[in-house]
Amino acid sequence: MFKIRSETLLIQSFYIIISFSFLIYLIGFKSLNPFNLDWLLTNDQVSELIGWLDYKNSNFSFPLGNFEKPGLGQSSIIYHGTVPLFALFFKIFFSYLDNFQYFSFWIFICIYLQGFLSFLILKKFTDKNLTWLIGSIFFIISPILIFRIGVHLSLSAHWLILLYYLNHLNNGKNYHLNNILIIAIASGIHFYFAAILLLINTIYYFLYFKKSFFIKYILINLSFLSLVMFSLGYFVLPPQDVIGYGYGFYKMNLLSIIDPTIYYMGNEINWSYFLPDIYNYSGEQEGFNYLGLGTILIFLLSLSIFLKGKFKIKNKDNLIIFFIGIVLFSLAISNNINFGKYNVISFELNKFVLGSLGMIRASGRLFWPIYYLIIIFSLIIVIKKFKIRSPIIITFFLMIQIIDLSPGFKFFEFGKNFIKDRKILKDEIWSKIDDEFEVISHTFVKNQSNDFFNITHFLVNSDIKSEIFYSARYNRKKMTDLRYRNYQTLYRGDLGDKIFVVSSKSHLNHLKNLYSDNKEIKFVNRDDIWMVFKSNRIDNNNFEVNKLNQIQSKKIPLNKKIDVKLSNNLKEISYLGLGWE
Repeated sequence: MFKIRSETLLIQSFYIIISFSFLIYLIGFKSLNPFNLDWLLTNDQVSELIGWLDYKNSNFSFPLGNFEKPGLGQSSIIYHGTVPLFALFFKIFFSYLDNFQYFSFWIFICIYLQGFLSFLILKKFTDKNLTWLIGSIFFIISPILIFRIGVHLSLSAHWLILLYYLNHLNNGKNYHLNNILIIAIASGIHFYFAAILLLINTIYYFLYFKKSFFIKYILINLSFLSLVMFSLGYFVLPPQDVIGYGYGFYKMNLLSIIDPTIYYMGNEINWSYFLPDIYNYSGEQEGFNYLGLGTILIFLLSLSIFLKGKFKIKNKDNLIIFFIGIVLFSLAISNNINFGKYNVISFELNKFVLGSLGMIRASGRLFWPIYYLIIIFSLIIVIKKFKIRSPIIITFFLMIQIIDLSPGFKFFEFGKNFIKDRKILKDEIWSKIDDEFEVISHTFVKNQSNDFFNITHFLVNSDIKSEIFYSARYNRKKMTDLRYRNYQTLYRGDLGDKIFVVSSKSHLNHLKNLYSDNKEIKFVNRDDIWMVFKSNRIDNNNFEVNKLNQIQSKKIPLNKKIDVKLSNNLKEISYLGLGWE
């Protein structure tokens, strides 16, 4: 008994040390501080941070995940990528603290469970500790995991897929109950994991068990899952606002598993020292699933051994798993199938089918369970085939994997990715705005507006209410109503305690002319951001006044065709001003 406990303690210590070391490498030592928020000001994680802070500083309500979003009514932590179960826990026990983040701890948990659960899976197939430990590193350094840690923190819980696999392998007396709990926990972390596991589980139960048991189980599963989802605020939005555009666009390319380059938020991340970039379309960045050269080679070796007849798909269980893989792969590549830059086939879907699939619009993520099955399959075949020599062979491929992925690791080293595009606002006006105004808004309110990433430093470090937002889902009608209320407010010039960030030079020029005789309205430009407000509480300077006066209307040429539309270039004046879309 003492030997078993010592061995377990040693293994746990190994994964804790590995996870903590890798965590520091990925986010930097300073980011471990829960009161350091600045490293979370870029990419999608800033939406997760602001969602958490809005929720933390709100009053408790029911459903438990709901909170009031200025100008938009009720929202939920579900739609802000905050890892809802963590957000709920830290709000209950630590909301009295100043603003803080738990995301560095969350990343540690994800790395640790990724390693330890893969270790437990491999342990089912060999009694050699060294083989388990070496093989689990493939899972920890997975490019699809590290990429998600860098851009979308709640989607880093790939360990949920491994936990589901482990429960399937154990097949204990609580097997069915565990499946229900795992899917429910997944819904409390991110909807995509719940959707993926529920789809896998439903297909498996339908094909494996008697139909009477399948119906009973599904009813229990869906009832419990619905209760958990309701409690967390999944149903706060109208159904039509939960469906999003993107199925058939945010998908997987047929060559994604060997394509090492990902383009995201203006950054190019090359994950391979050996393999070249393969062209794919912009939406297929969501289908990034590069295996790494080490995994590709060990998979080809294992596949050749398997096809030679040494191993066979012998039982019903394996056939069902293979069929589920086909379903997931088909959904991942969608109805718009590309092989690199070449379109293989595209076909239209029934609008009701397309609408339903809009809930899993980024379908490229559905390949993740297959991704990890490829690694598991490859390691198991090598372990069973080479037995005593398997640790040496796995180590050889692991070294190839690490060398190949080194350019990707370098992009993330010591938190470099988290501060790469961070914008820190330095002008003293921001503290004055926080003191003097109740709400900050935008002249063109929309999700992830043009200036959102420019002022995230201010939003995170201030107490002001913000109508400038970034959310995975939101009430579209209320957002449209807010936009038009703002238009009316701006046309009347009755701005009150609200300060507006001006979205474009076209709006700025329009407002300048609109308020030319109104001495109560002021314009300021600080940190290259134009703002308009009604107040004498903040002074503008001569430089700002002169810069504003230099902006002129766009001249309309005679006898020339004009493309009248709002320009995406914020520095260019279009023909259209405030209120046009």
